[in-house]
Amino acid sequence: MASTGLGLGTQTATDPQAQIKYTLAVALANIKRSASWFDWIAGLSVVNAIITMANGTLQFVVGLGVTVVINGIAAKGGNTGRAMGFIITLVAAGFFVLMGHFAKQGQKWALIIGIVFYGLDAALVLLFQDWLMLAFHAYALFMLCKAFPAINAFEQVKQQAATQGVML
Repeated sequence: MASTGLGLGTQTATDPQAQIKYTLAVALANIKRSASWFDWIAGLSVVNAIITMANGTLQFVVGLGVTVVINGIAAKGGNTGRAMGFIITLVAAGFFVLMGHFAKQGQKWALIIGIVFYGLDAALVLLFQDWLMLAFHAYALFMLCKAFPAINAFEQVKQQAATQGVML
């Protein structure tokens, strides 16, 4: 009996249920890979806010432009201003984490809403002519948009499973 070693080869199952489950897992992994950009956006926005609160000058370009602006203004308001800026950043970051959570489950509405709001943030970055941050916004939007074909594939596989009577 031949072995492929660690079992890391391609899927060759002739069982329709195993093939559908494999295809579904691949589609879901592609969705999660793209939608995880929302987590990076949220996380680095919070890190940027913490850096601003500590009077640092370093900023991550993948974060939200709106939180950079808000925290810059809030820093001039003393401790109360910084606290308010941080709270606003947490709300904005929470929104993107929530959109990412639902997008990772294959919910197109969450992906669309998250992309629209990040696109609006890119427009704000454009107003301030932060070209490096704008370039990273464009790249992140590109990576987020890769979730659309993955969600379509995910939905097709679920429909195929339903028509073939495969339990998922």
